[in-house]
Amino acid sequence: MMKHSIIVLIGLVMLSACGGSDPIPVDEEALALNGDWYLPAAGGGIIVDGVDRSLNFVGFKISLDSDTNGQDKIYRTTNAGDLFSASGTWDWDSENKNSLVLSEGKTLNIQSQSSSRLVFTFTYTDGGVRSGISGNYTLTLEKE
Repeated sequence: MMKHSIIVLIGLVMLSACGGSDPIPVDEEALALNGDWYLPAAGGGIIVDGVDRSLNFVGFKISLDSDTNGQDKIYRTTNAGDLFSASGTWDWDSENKNSLVLSEGKTLNIQSQSSSRLVFTFTYTDGGVRSGISGNYTLTLEKE
């Protein structure tokens, strides 16, 4: 009987040791986007319906950031006119992680991505002179 009690006690101790919280998953795709993304020096970084509108956004930058697990995603923009909010949060639009949704409601569809280049598209409908124009945007950005 004593031997049986010891086995049960050891089993209970082992079971209670397994009861910790699950680790936070690491979002490698989000971590790969972390950094400052700029328009390329040669132009052609902001195309609207096939027309280069980069001169409307000289000095444009979007900074994407997250914590060490790729969670708590935020963004900040510089010289974005009315095209983007100055800052906010972002998250993936779906599990396949090919588009991001900004807290302002805009969905950015990733067309291609590498460690130094990011191309995404979106449709903007609130245009004006300061923000460029309404239309289908393709942004080609480089990481510095």
